[in-house]
Amino acid sequence: MWQKIEVEIGRESGQRIRAENPGREVERKKGRIITNYPKFVALVFCCVLAAASCGSSHGRPVSKSPVQLRHLPQVKRPNTATSKFPLISHSAQRLVDFYIQAGVNNGFNFDGDTNGKMELFIPLGWTVNIQCHNSATSLYHSCAVTNGANSTTPAFPGASVPNPQEGIDPGGTASFTFVASQAGTFRIACLLPGHEEAGMWGKVIISSSINDPELLS
Repeated sequence: MWQKIEVEIGRESGQRIRAENPGREVERKKGRIITNYPKFVALVFCCVLAAASCGSSHGRPVSKSPVQLRHLPQVKRPNTATSKFPLISHSAQRLVDFYIQAGVNNGFNFDGDTNGKMELFIPLGWTVNIQCHNSATSLYHSCAVTNGANSTTPAFPGASVPNPQEGIDPGGTASFTFVASQAGTFRIACLLPGHEEAGMWGKVIISSSINDPELLS
């Protein structure tokens, strides 16, 4: 039950010393002190040394590595600042609702965009509801999906607001519904005389490779 720990103390003549504490015995012989301690005392001594060595590294406290922050990529989104909502897609019904503002800030535009910058992407065969709101305060505007430049005939049955060449009253709203039954690139335009030429048109892209409707502006 006893363990001997030898400690060098220099050269001295051999001498035996009995400690007053009966739990240990010290002997000085041939320059060495021989001490008998209980095993648990030696164990505590070793644990203290181990804890002291783990608490620092070369006299300096151990520091934690700084947290690395992830920089998420920026997501490009359509400009919908002037729209109540860009679109609502109903995939199960193969139906999409678009909301478009015509004549923002009394200009010749759709959602503030001109000359084809606004793009509607529609899966082939879907039913399309378009709500056309005239944001202008003094001009009449309309919305119609046509086959190309300066066409006054809707590309699909029902693909225009009522009386598209007369237009919607300032601040008014009109809706229309059609089925995107043919693939291709079409136009959505204001059919009042001179408005399309002034830049009031966007693109409508219909394709079987489009899975989800989208409005970019």
